[in-house]
Amino acid sequence: MAKTPLCPTCDEAMSTSLRCVKCDAWIATMKRNKKKPFRVVLLSCGNPDYGQTEPQSPAMIVPVKDLLEAKNVVQAYLAEWNLGSGNWPALAGCVYPHDSAICIAQISYNGRVWTTDLPPIEVPQAELEYAL
Repeated sequence: MAKTPLCPTCDEAMSTSLRCVKCDAWIATMKRNKKKPFRVVLLSCGNPDYGQTEPQSPAMIVPVKDLLEAKNVVQAYLAEWNLGSGNWPALAGCVYPHDSAICIAQISYNGRVWTTDLPPIEVPQAELEYAL
């Protein structure tokens, strides 16, 4: 049985929707955790089909141990913020090694994990920081 993650703020159980059950902190506060070798970018944009011009959720980078965890985090983020495919920009779902700005995989809106044999796409660290 999977162990429920603990909130880094208050050490209470986290819900499956990326929020702390007790203090309502976001799992994004876990980005200080250096033990996980990858990180996944979570962000949204406004959907022009619905007249949205602003992001519909907070942007964050979440550490993950592998691509399966990245996929699960992405799906929970999409569900928590009720995001549609029109809210999922190109940089969202990118998976990076913890110490690099080179995207090694992409998690699509539909949950598919894309990897490639092509040279990886390097995103400047400043651009990642700007997204947040």
